Amino acid sequence: MATEGFKSSTRLEPAGVVGLIVPWDFPFVTSAWKVAPALAAGCTIVLKPSEVTPLVELELGGIAQAVGVPHGVLNIVNGTGAAVGSVIADHPGIDKVSFTGSNRVGELVMRSAARQIKSGCVSVRSRPKRKPSSWPTTAISGSRPASCAAIRNGRTAWRECWMQGISGSRGGFKRSGIGRELGPWGLDAYLEVKHVTRPTA
Repeated sequence: MATEGFKSSTRLEPAGVVGLIVPWDFPFVTSAWKVAPALAAGCTIVLKPSEVTPLVELELGGIAQAVGVPHGVLNIVNGTGAAVGSVIADHPGIDKVSFTGSNRVGELVMRSAARQIKSGCVSVRSRPKRKPSSWPTTAISGSRPASCAAIRNGRTAWRECWMQGISGSRGGFKRSGIGRELGPWGLDAYLEVKHVTRPTA
């Protein structure tokens, strides 16, 4: 609704300081999925690699430095989840947390973020104790992981996996997480909509 003497608009702004917590498997790829859109959105990053595979992210930090990413924009902090990851999730100076890893830790990260009303993107590996008989996994040869495939009513369904030649989002729904990564959704995850009203005179 228009109000005389005022003008309203919306714009996208960086989410701010983001804490990125990545797992040991596919460390470079997972870090790139998070770091690239966060930098493109204009965020400052605190990246916590897995304590098992930290050298990959340290090399990424060296590359960022070599190409001119300003000092302090990409910060890499090594350590365990209990010592470093929990501090990132709880720290009041971090505006958003993005986590990939186990359900148990993902729930802890979400609880920490919720206590401070900060946004989060959590991608967890949902592994039910017993698979429903209508969704048995099947081994399919090629570059597609068998864990991504399930057959239902004679059709193969691909979920949460990389498929050669297909570009799409990666992220969760229900027990597999919250938020999206890759594609335009990945950039949106690190932007916030700001509504501004100003006097026209």
